[in-house]
Parts: sequence; C-alpha cells; structure tokens
Amino acid sequence: MSKYNLFENCLGKLEEEHQYLSLRHIVPLDGAHVLCEDKKMLNFSSNDYLNLSQHTELKKNAIRFLLQHGVGTTTSFVVNSHLHCHGLIEEKLSLLLGTESAHLFNSRYQANMTVIATLASPKSLILIDRSCHVGLFQGAAFSRAKIKTFEHNDLVELEQLLEQANSEEYFSKLIVTESLFSLEGDTADLKGLSLLGKKYETLLFVDDSHAIGVMGKDGMGLCAFVEGVDVILGTFSKACGTPGAYLGCNKTLKKYLINTCPGLRDTSLPPAILGAIDAALDFVPQMEGERKQLEQRAYFLRKKCQELGLLTNSTTHLIPIIIGSEEDTRDFLKALNAANILATPLFSPLVPENASRIRISINAHHSPEHLKELVCAFPGNSYAVTYRSPPKVVANKVEVTRNPVLQ
Repeated sequence: MSKYNLFENCLGKLEEEHQYLSLRHIVPLDGAHVLCEDKKMLNFSSNDYLNLSQHTELKKNAIRFLLQHGVGTTTSFVVNSHLHCHGLIEEKLSLLLGTESAHLFNSRYQANMTVIATLASPKSLILIDRSCHVGLFQGAAFSRAKIKTFEHNDLVELEQLLEQANSEEYFSKLIVTESLFSLEGDTADLKGLSLLGKKYETLLFVDDSHAIGVMGKDGMGLCAFVEGVDVILGTFSKACGTPGAYLGCNKTLKKYLINTCPGLRDTSLPPAILGAIDAALDFVPQMEGERKQLEQRAYFLRKKCQELGLLTNSTTHLIPIIIGSEEDTRDFLKALNAANILATPLFSPLVPENASRIRISINAHHSPEHLKELVCAFPGNSYAVTYRSPPKVVANKVEVTRNPVLQ
C-alpha cells in the first residue's frame, strides 16, 4: 500500500461529491476581463473592486521603495525593529481609520489565525456571527476558547448569550463579526454591536476586509471612526490591489500583540509591497467617484435579480445569488461559463446545506454593457435588459503628492 493512497482516496471522494477543485491560470487583460484557458472572459469573480492592482502609481511607488529599501526586510517585527517606512505607513493608516494605532500583517489569514488566538485563550468566550467566513472560525478554534455562534445579525440572541456569560468567569470575551459579510453581501449593525460590547465589557473584533476602499468615511471601511470597535482587521488584497493586512486598535492592544502574538514572528512585508500600500492609501480617500459608480452598478444588478425572482440578501457590491441545491448551482455556473463569464460558486460547508450560491463581485471597470451581458447569461432569462442609470458620476482623476520621506 502506497503512503499516498490515503490522499488519493480523499481526492477521489472529493471528485465523487463534486467538491474537487483545480487551479485555472488567468491573465488580466483589463479591469473587467481576463484570459482564462485561452478564452477571454468577463470577470465577476475579482475582489479588485477599484482596479488598483494595475494602477501605474502603485507600480511606480513599489519600485521606489524597492530601490530605496531593498528586496526584503529579512527579519520579523519582534526579532528586530521594523523598517522606518513600516512605522510611517502605520501612522498614516491609524489617522485614516481613526484609531490610536495600527499594525501591519502579511495577510488577512495570518492576522485572523493569530490575533484572535492571542486575544482569547482556553479560558475565554468567543461569540461569533454564524455567517462569518471560515477564516474567522478557524482563528476562533485555534484559540481553544469556548465558542458560541449567534444567528446572522441577531443582536437579541447575542445579548442573551452575553447575559448568560455574566455568571461565568472568563479570561476575556470577544464578539467576532464581519462588517460586510462576504458570504451574504449584507452588513453588520456595528452601532448595536458596539453598544453590546460596551454594556457587557466585551471586546468587539470586526473584519472590515470587503468594505475598505469602497465603503465608510473616505472609503476606509465601515469601521473607520466608529466608536466601540476595539479591533479592526482589514486587508489590502481586495480594493487596495496589493498583498498585506492590517489591524487598527488602541495602544494597549497593540503593545500586547507585539509581545504575545505569534503572527508577528514571521518576516514582515517587503519594501515593494509597502510602496504599493503607501500609494493605495493616498488614492483610496480620493476615489469617491469610483465608489458612487460602483454603488450604482450594484443597485442595478440587485434590482434586476429581484425582478427575475433570483434570491439575494445583498445590500452591497458583493451579490451572492442563492440558488439552493449544489446541482442547480453548478448548472447556473455552467450557463455563465458558456457565456464566457467568470463568477464564484460557494458550496457547503462554506455556506449552509441547500443554500449554495453564485457570488457576483462588481468592480469599478464594469460598465452597463457588462452588467447587461451578465444578466442575459442567467439561465432561463430571455428578457431584454435596459440599464437605467442614476445621474452620471465622473470618476475622480487625482494627483497625489507623496511624503518624500517614504519615497
């Protein structure tokens, strides 16, 4: 018996259950299209909401940082002091978020897995929204804390759980949620959550990753300048178009994490990535035109789904169309692929059983014609689609003056 038999059997089972995944190579062509397996496809699966990943200024600033600071940082935060430009970017970030301090991480996954596990312990309680993405659940499980889930956005149930917890002793208590739920496309009641956190002396940890760049004050996410959010987690890998993640918090929590968080023992972000992040943070607050346009496009598509009888809970630019069975969802996906359209399927266990869905991600380069092409590709749809736009919004063309110290 081969030592690989176990893995081959598992792969075979995944294929039988239609859960097997294989990677497809794509080449970006523009903000709306990619070349996928030698086919030009309209891309509704990208998280590059503002198309900053291909922005000339981000590329230029990445090169500037590379030439000034070198290829890599060569060590972790806790082994040695991080680069001066790290600290300057963190200061810029905290000002944009309205937090006392901020800290950079290599990735959202790294931050989810290690920060939650550092703020909690086996003697802690974590209360987590049932619709949170799997990374948050994995981070909670890694902490070995007692975990209780509450129904999606059900603050009544959450308060009941907090009331019950008052009679027990815990090292710490955390409410964990997303601001914009990647599986549902709707948003959390941050004001209500922050009031509960304050009332029951419970930390509020919010993953703001899908909102930064496209929502909130100056596009810095739904948590920016919101009182009562103790820990803001975000990623640059979506609307900001570059790898990396961040945490916004007060000075006490930052000092605690620097001294205790294992995620900070990894080699820190390289200078070229820092340069791209620095440029993105300059552009995002000035891209209100792109955000308005994105909002208009999303409104049209949500309305069209409603007219066609397609179920979605979305209120944002992330629009999961809930199909139901896996078989019907795969048929829906095949119809889109046949029309040269890429979208993201979500199956159990990522979503509840019989709630499989296709997630549509809209970005700033999607035109009314692209949306019409998408809707016409929906299975069984023979309707003529007319895009009725609100008053035209002209995307900002901004000139950014950079901090010469960072260059």
